[in-house]
Amino acid sequence: SSDLDSNVNKGQAYANLAYMYYEGQGVDKDPQKALDLFKKSVAEGGSGDAFYGMARVYDDSHGAAYDAAQAAYWYEKALRGGYGFARDQLHDNSNAWTLGSRQALQVRLHQAGVYDGPIDGSFGHMTQKAIDQIFGRY
Repeated sequence: SSDLDSNVNKGQAYANLAYMYYEGQGVDKDPQKALDLFKKSVAEGGSGDAFYGMARVYDDSHGAAYDAAQAAYWYEKALRGGYGFARDQLHDNSNAWTLGSRQALQVRLHQAGVYDGPIDGSFGHMTQKAIDQIFGRY
């Protein structure tokens, strides 16, 4: 296997382990350790689920360090990378994200030129359309 394959596999392994710590599956829940492992996954080339995981940790006010702007940054990265689960969550479960992170994502969508609606954290038709426009675009 090539170096790239091993990096992708290592990055995925870090992401998988990070989710275990984030969710407390088989290990004690540890948001800071999850964040550190997601960062390692990103350093190994990253993936949509690693970017999404970074967004989750930064959005989770019970986590390592709440940062709405960082959450929005990583969420946008997951969307642009074509990570379908991230898009589905914004369509079907956007209220699981903090208001601050939803507003920060609307700001990023506006800056990307795909959203011209209010920055209110409400993911109505205009926001959903903007999300779909950047989904899978790198």
